[in-house]
Order: sequence, then C-alpha cells, then structure tokens
Amino acid sequence: MKTIIEERAQKAADDLLHWLNASTHSNKLFCEFMSRDHRTLQQLFTGLCFAWIRHCATDEYGRNTDGRNEASHDKCKRIVEACDDIMYVPYI
Repeated sequence: MKTIIEERAQKAADDLLHWLNASTHSNKLFCEFMSRDHRTLQQLFTGLCFAWIRHCATDEYGRNTDGRNEASHDKCKRIVEACDDIMYVPYI
C-alpha cells in the first residue's frame, strides 16, 4: 500500500507526463507560467529539476536506457560532473 506522499508523487508525475505526451505541450509556456508563480515554489521546482538530473546521471538509470533516453543520461552525467557542487538550492 502506498503512503500519501507516494500517491501524491505518483499523481504529480502522471499529470506532468500526460501533459508532456500531448502533442500540444509547450516548454516555453510552461516556463513562463512557472516564472509567474510563488518564488518558493520556483525554488522547490528548481531543486526537483536538479534531483531529476542527478537521478538520470546515475549508473542505475543508465542501465535502463535505450535510444530514446540515452542522450538524457549522457548529458545529465556531464552536467553533474561539471556542476554537482552548485546543484543545491537552499530552502528559504
């Protein structure tokens, strides 16, 4: 049985992935709307993005890549190698 946190995380991921899978999604519009939201939420979202980049950079993730996500894994590894020391957003 999933905890409430696991259920909410699954729903958030499902909603975002459903939007990304739509042929009409726009990264530019998403970023514009995100930049208008509460500054603390922007801060938390940036931390989420860094966490995703770190996750994609792991060897465990890399073992499950194919042609569709191999470039993501490789680029994330390069980002972490170059920037890991600055990939921290303090919660203020």
